[in-house]
Parts: sequence; structure tokens; C-alpha cells
Amino acid sequence: MFILFAVFFINGLYPFGNGTIAWCDMTQQVIPMTADLKDILTGKTGFFLNLQNAGGMSMVGVIFFFVASPFNLLALFVPKEDLIYFVNIATLLKMMTAGVTAMLFFRKCLSKTDPIISACLSVSYAFCGYTVLYYQNSIWLDIMYLFPLLMIGIHRLVTRNKMAGYVAVLSLMAVVNYYICYMIAVFCILFAALICLRDRKKEHLQTAFLFIVGSMLSMLITAVVWLPSLLQFFASGRTTSVAKNLQNANFLSEFQTALPLLLYSACAIVICAGCVLDKKKHRRETKTMLIMLVLMLVPMFIEPVNLMWHTGSYMSFPCRFAFITVFFLLVCSAMFLEKDSEHISQYKTGTNKQDKTAFAVVSVFVFLLSAFLVKTVMNKNAEMIDLYARRLWSDDKSFSIEVKVFAVTAAGFGTVFYLYKKGKLNKNFFAAMLSCFVVLQAVSSTTMYMTGSKDQALEKAAATREVFKLSGKIDDDDFYRVKTTAKQFDVNDIGALGYRSMSHYTSLTNKNYMYTMKRLGYSSYWMEVGSHGGTELTDALFSTKYKIGLADDSAEDSVYMHSKYGIYKRSNTIGLGLVTDRDISAMDSLEDMDRFEVQQNLYSTLFGHGSSDRLMTKYEPDATGRVLIREDEDGKIDISPMSGGSDIVYHIDVKGKQVLYFDCFNKPSANLNEPEYSAFTVSVDGLPIKTGFPSQSSNGLLWLGEFSNRTVEVTVRVEKNVECTSFGVYGLDLSKLSSAVENAKCANLKEEKGVITGDYTASKGEKCVVFIPYSESLRLEINGQEAKLEKAFGDFIAFDLQQGENSIRITNMPLGISAGIVISLLGIAGCFGVWLLRRKVKLDDTVYAVLRVIVIAAGAAVMAGVYIYPVLLNCFGKKR
Repeated sequence: MFILFAVFFINGLYPFGNGTIAWCDMTQQVIPMTADLKDILTGKTGFFLNLQNAGGMSMVGVIFFFVASPFNLLALFVPKEDLIYFVNIATLLKMMTAGVTAMLFFRKCLSKTDPIISACLSVSYAFCGYTVLYYQNSIWLDIMYLFPLLMIGIHRLVTRNKMAGYVAVLSLMAVVNYYICYMIAVFCILFAALICLRDRKKEHLQTAFLFIVGSMLSMLITAVVWLPSLLQFFASGRTTSVAKNLQNANFLSEFQTALPLLLYSACAIVICAGCVLDKKKHRRETKTMLIMLVLMLVPMFIEPVNLMWHTGSYMSFPCRFAFITVFFLLVCSAMFLEKDSEHISQYKTGTNKQDKTAFAVVSVFVFLLSAFLVKTVMNKNAEMIDLYARRLWSDDKSFSIEVKVFAVTAAGFGTVFYLYKKGKLNKNFFAAMLSCFVVLQAVSSTTMYMTGSKDQALEKAAATREVFKLSGKIDDDDFYRVKTTAKQFDVNDIGALGYRSMSHYTSLTNKNYMYTMKRLGYSSYWMEVGSHGGTELTDALFSTKYKIGLADDSAEDSVYMHSKYGIYKRSNTIGLGLVTDRDISAMDSLEDMDRFEVQQNLYSTLFGHGSSDRLMTKYEPDATGRVLIREDEDGKIDISPMSGGSDIVYHIDVKGKQVLYFDCFNKPSANLNEPEYSAFTVSVDGLPIKTGFPSQSSNGLLWLGEFSNRTVEVTVRVEKNVECTSFGVYGLDLSKLSSAVENAKCANLKEEKGVITGDYTASKGEKCVVFIPYSESLRLEINGQEAKLEKAFGDFIAFDLQQGENSIRITNMPLGISAGIVISLLGIAGCFGVWLLRRKVKLDDTVYAVLRVIVIAAGAAVMAGVYIYPVLLNCFGKKR
């Protein structure tokens, strides 16, 4: 704690300043999801159906993926605008806890290790490369501090035949983060197989039985969490072909990013390397730990194996299991140092007082020199330190800095360790020097990755607080949603503010919903769906009554405004539950239409009066300059500039009141980048509207402005060749839209805590369209009776109304939650059953022997599936 407090104080970070350590996933996901958790726990929004995210989704998988940390309960006492500072304290507490649990392991399982050395190794664990590189995925630190407790549970299971601790900690890990727990499961199988191979003594006969039963009980107990979460994950846009990923992967890992996870454990690396190279015989327990360490090192170098440790794919943050690698590195170090305790007596008999003082002075000098060189290296390369935070991947230059820091630390400590091995230093002085080098590692690692630029830390905190000041500023009892006019801040922040939103970004974003929103013209990339984009029509259908944009003192429709942002009221909004007597079945799917056809067909289906009633008008360009535009019979459009910077020019004679939009879109995908990105620069009446369009932050329908009865010049500069399926400039007739909205029938449903209710008196043949994403887990009741839901308009819901009074109630019971509850209850009952069975029934030794073979076979299967198969597929399965 004192080390991190000192680093925070020097760099002006909260609680000693106004800076934050938050960036990337911590600001994009962890902080907003913590705010959502706060709203769920305080009863302000729903858990099973949460309309603050993705139009309405289950938050089960999201919460147990990102923020199911016990420390997040403290957020209940923190205002939302201060969550940007809360993460500083939460990270510190988790790192402290990791150090404490590591210390507990060393004291309970390696009790002969010197207490000071145990403390040093524990601090090294808390400040390892995994912590400082990956702390922005805050929940991974929870698994990290639980892992030493799991190892204590395994130790008690093997040495004392007690599995309660193993079951309890493994279950807690599955609840905290079921995703990383997959890696824990792989580890447990491999480690259990190694232990069963090592221990053949009669007193260890029960080991295999306890591993199998304990693991199964843990799996059953936590089914209520992982079963619905996994079903939700499999419906997301994140799922990919494992075989293709393995075939296309590089053989070697991205070592510039993977190795720094180890480089800040220089002291442990030196100890292990020195003791392995001395070729002394080691105990079986030490050999087991060394073998496990090697198994954990392999995926850090071989990419196909690394992929399999990540369920077959990952986008960034490689080697997410590396805390296990670091822990075994430290455990092996402790075992080696424990064995080398005879150097104390050698020191007493083989070194005189004068030599003792000289070697001590040399050791201190070496440390001071190492500290000076580390500081010099980091000062000279200060501009490179923030590179990882900007790109999530290190490059050769930043990696060279880390190698230099490692080399200096390793050389300095290596000198001290050599003197200790040769009996020139006693254990206490060596422990003191180890503590000095561990502090040096901790300070250098946190400075490299946690502090960054003071100005950026202050700016990020201030910017986030400005966003959260918008919370609670809308006084409206009707159902409404909120959007942004552009991507001014992270898309999850709208829901975090407590407002219902169509936007969302996590690995749980539903694929069908994401693709539907793309087709409707909203900006979306990777697993992120924004609320910006779309048209006035879709915003009206989505009940988007308010929008957030930059502060504009001249705006007449402002609801709230501060120095940076304002909340503005929109016109043309329909409440929740559009009622129609039309046949909407033709719009079940939005495929095979360009994005403007989707808008027109939406209008025609719900409001239009014949084919001549056009809401959308397509405008043709007056001049295409040196641009060749070709469209084939399948609707593929090829746009080729014959020379760089060629223009397409539109002179549009706007009749009445219209909103103009420009679009370039190819097909829905979950790619980070698309070929059409940065293809256009768009100007209106000579003023630039957007450069580098489309892009990650803006790839929906581009709003060009609202115009009335005048000629508008739109210039589209083409920067490169583009293939797309939707392209051009269109106008939306606001008068027709206003008339349609005014005459629309609506059930005006309400939502509270994830339950949608309302009453409506319907005529014969009417149905209700509710623009929340379709899911098989949604439940509809009309007048107390279960009714059928249909999918409509790509991924939304509709249902038939009964003639007369309709009392409507829509709820959500996530798929797998009911079965998960039953299985979990069986698991809890199974714990008592196993306890009674072990007291009253003693199994034959033959049964234990068979179970031992099963565990070893399971370990072999994991080795084949995680280590051998991916390497073979990568080497021999590539398409030639």
C-alpha cells in the first residue's frame, strides 16, 4: 500500500490529486458497468431486463463478466461522478489483497521460507507485470488475489484430504469471473494430473477422488451464474471459428506484449534460473512446481497454445492467465531459497567480519547503481511509456525499454544473489536486499504502466466527471430513451447515467441486435453499438425523446447544460408500444436492402399510403468529376476515383423541410476496421461536415443538416476505391414524419425495474410493436395469460392484441437461469451428501486407483487439446 501511495502522491493521482489511473476498458466498460451495478442493487433498473443497455438486455452475463467483485459493493457509497476516482482505490485494495493472500500461501504451504523473503515475494506478486498491464480489466485482479487461496485449498486437499477450501474458492472464482475461470479449470486439470503422477503414496490415494468430486460440486454450485452467462455469450457477436483462428495465427506470440508480464518479476527469474543451473537435485514437490511453471510458460511463447488458453480467440491482452505463471515463478523461487538455507552456516564459518562488511557495501552499491540506471532509462524514454495505453500492444521500441529495465534489475540482483549463494551474505541481509530490489521493480512497473502522463490523468478524470454530471437531469415520467449526436464519450456512459439507451459495448453484445442496428443506420464497430446515427424515423420509433450533444447556448430545446455538454429535447417521438393493424410480416428481416430502403420500407409498412408515399428521397449527383461509379445486378456498388481527391457533387433542391443524410456501408460485421473506412470527406455548402468517413467512431448514416426550401450543395470527396451496398445522399421529409408520428397509435407502455407494463383498449386485428431486442427468454402476459411474441423488423418484438382491454406485462427470464438455479441447489445438497458419504462409507483402494487414472487421462486430454492439437493445426492445417 505504501509503495502505491507513494507513486500516486508523486504523480498527483487520487487520493493525493485529481488524476485517475483509468483508461481503455476501465473507462469504456468497468466504470459504466459499475454504475449499472449500482443502479441494479439500489433498485433503479432491472437485472434480468435492463433497458439502459442495448435497448433492453439481460445483465447477468455482463455483471459476472466485468464487475462481480466484492470490492464493487463499496461503489454503493460513491457518487457516480466519483467512480473515476474510486477505481484508484479499488485497484489499490485488490493489489493489497493479492499480496496478503500470497503471503498466506507462503506462510501456510511453505512455512520454512523466511518471513521477510515470503513478504518480498508476496509484494512482487502484487506488483507483477500482469497487475500493472492488465489492471484496467479490474475483475481479473479479483481472480489474481483469489488464486493463492485456491492453491491453499489444493494444498489442504492433497496433504490433509480436505476439499472444502478448494470447493469454496473455486466456486467464488467462477462467480466473480466465469471467463477467466475457464483458464483456472484448464490449470486445475493439468495440476491435478501432475500431482497424481507424482504422489503414489497410500496417504494420497484420495487426492484424485477429492479433485473430481470437489470440481464437480463447484461446477454444480455455480451453475446459476455460468449457465445463463455462457448461453448469453454464445448469442453474442464475439463467437468465431476456433479452427480458423488457429490456422491463421502466427506460430510465435506477440512477445513484445507477452514477455513484459514476466519481466517485472526479475528477482524471481534470477533465483529460478540460478538454482536450476546449479544442477542440484530437487524434491519431487519442487519438480512438480517447475513442470507446471514450464507448462505455463509455453503459451506465452507459442501463439496457437495461447489462443486455446483463451477459448480460441482474443482481441488484445494476450496471456490473460499469466498471473498463474508469475505465481509459480515465485513459488519455485521460495522453494529454492528454502533449500539454500544452509548458506547461513556457511556465511558464519567461511567469511570474516571485514569481508562481510565489504560484500555488504558492494551489495548496497550495486542496488543504488541499479536504481540510478533504471531511473535514467525511464527518464530518457518518457515519451514511449504511454505507448501501450494508446495501442494496447507494445512495439520494439517500448519493449527495448522494458528489456533494459529488466536487464539492469536482473544484473543488480543477480550480483547480490551470487554473493548469497557463495555464502558471502547472511539470510537477513540478503532478505533486506531482496526487499530493496522488489521495491525497485514495483516502482518501475507502476511508473511504466499505471501513472502515464499527469496531464492525461487529470484530463481523463475531468472529462469523465463532466459526463456523469448529466446524470439525473431529466424530469420525465413517460418512457423515453436518450441518444448522443455523435460519439462524444464512451457508448456505455448513457446507460451509466441512468438513462435508457440503445447503445452498448461488451463482449456480450447480441449479434442479431448489433447487425440490426447497423442495418438501421446506427454507428457500430467490433462489439460496440452506438446510439448516434440512424434517422429521425428510427429515433422516433425507439422513443428517443432526448439527445446529448455539445453545449450550445443558442439551442431553444435544452433541458440541461453545463460548460461541455447539453441535454436537448427531440421532436417527433412515439412512446413505447406502437399499435398498428397493418401486416408487418414483410419486414421480419432487414437483409437484402440498402440502408435507405430499410428506412423507406419501415415508413411504408407502418405509416405509408401506397407506393407513391415516399418519406425518403434519393438524390442523384450533378457531377462525379473523375469518379467512376458502377453498380452490378446484385446491388454491389464500386466507387473508383480516377485520380486522388476526386469529387462527387450534389446540388439538391430541397422542397419543404428535410433532413439530409449521406451513407457508405457494405455489410454487417464485427470487424475492428472496414475497407471503406476513411474513404470520404463530406462538405455541405463548402463547409466540412466530416473527414475520414466512415470510421470506427462514425459509420452510421451521416447527418448533413436540416434544410427548408433551398438549394443545398453537397460535395463528397473520394479518397480511395470503395465497394459498398449502400451509398448516396438522401432526404427525409420531416412534414410526413411529423404527420405519421402525430397520428400514430401507441400503448404508451411503462418500464420499471426491468418490467414493462401497460393497458390498451384494442380494436380487432391490431398488434403492438415494442422496440426492444427480441429474445426467446422474453415473457409476455396479456390479461394474466401467457401470449406469443414474434420477431419483427429484424430483431424487435411484436404481438397480437385482444379485442377490447389488454393488460400487458413483459418480463425476461434469461435462458438457463431456471435450470441453473435447480442445478445449483443440487450442488449445495451434494455438498452435504458427500460430507455424509465420507463419514459413513470408505471406498476401496481400487476405486481410488481408477479415479487417479481418470485424472491423469483428463490431464493428457487437456494437453492434447490445448497444447498439441493447436500446434499441429497451425503448422500443417494452413491453406496453401
